[in-house]
Amino acid sequence: MEDDESQRFLFLEELRDEGYDPIPVKDRREAIRELNNFKPDLVVLDIVLPCMNGIEVLAQVIRQHGDIPIILHSAYPYSKEDFMSWAVDAYIIKSSDLTELKKEIRNLLEKKKGGGVQKPVVDWDTCIGCGSCVEVCPEVFELKDDKAWVIGPDKCDTCNCQEAVDVCPVQAISLNEE
Repeated sequence: MEDDESQRFLFLEELRDEGYDPIPVKDRREAIRELNNFKPDLVVLDIVLPCMNGIEVLAQVIRQHGDIPIILHSAYPYSKEDFMSWAVDAYIIKSSDLTELKKEIRNLLEKKKGGGVQKPVVDWDTCIGCGSCVEVCPEVFELKDDKAWVIGPDKCDTCNCQEAVDVCPVQAISLNEE
């Protein structure tokens, strides 16, 4: 949900290019109508909206469809401090570069589709010990003996293990579902 028409158009085009079928809505009324008629795979909410803020809409989405992944997408980092924002799956600061938003959408939809827990695995024959995975997910990876080691496989929910997969220059990291 985005009240700014140009932003809505940008999101629509970018997400269609990614293969998604977004339903853009501009206000609470449209959002609630769509939620009553259709259960989306994921919701992206702006926080600052006319008539009702995104946090209030968030409460309605959670009451109506508590199992839908929700991303708060805001230009205001202070909104992260609102207690209700803790209930979302991701909080992303707005940017003209939608890479982070698209990556988070992909990760949440893959996680929802898989249903299982994803655990990182390192192919030591391929790993060159560059440390890029450690920079992205220090809670999960550690460099020892010039190889990446998985030290916190259960912490993929606190960091973005998919990003570690994406940044590995030799594709030595994969995510296996358990």
